[in-house]
Amino acid sequence: MKPNNYDILVTQYIESIIGQEFDWSKNHCVYIALSARDAIYGTNSVEECKEKYNFDDEEGAKKHCENQDVLKGLTEDYGYSEVAKIHSGDVLYCQKDGWECVHVYSGGNFVGCEIGGKVSLIPPRTLYKYLNLNSTEYKLLSCHQ
Repeated sequence: MKPNNYDILVTQYIESIIGQEFDWSKNHCVYIALSARDAIYGTNSVEECKEKYNFDDEEGAKKHCENQDVLKGLTEDYGYSEVAKIHSGDVLYCQKDGWECVHVYSGGNFVGCEIGGKVSLIPPRTLYKYLNLNSTEYKLLSCHQ
């Protein structure tokens, strides 16, 4: 069960990472999603993920994306399940150009970080257009501890 102040915990986490330079070992999309989960529940998901999967470089991440390990890991290892409506702390999952993409919802925007970019807030319309969600299958996922 999410704590009553989960939206505050998510906001505090997101504010702490906005503007960070992209770093495979810190803030690619999977680590951002799991770090938000850690902020909500006080878990250690990022460290567990680092031990189980190699997302710390582009080659390792690409390999996992080809096998759909991101979706499998989020649902099987970390308790995410598909929901009909997205809330703060939930994630939007899709595939684009051979990558599995995960964006955390902040309650008004999504959080993302492109390779070579910085962690930033992305308005929903901008993200939907970039991901071409009208023709791309996507899932809304929520973590229920």
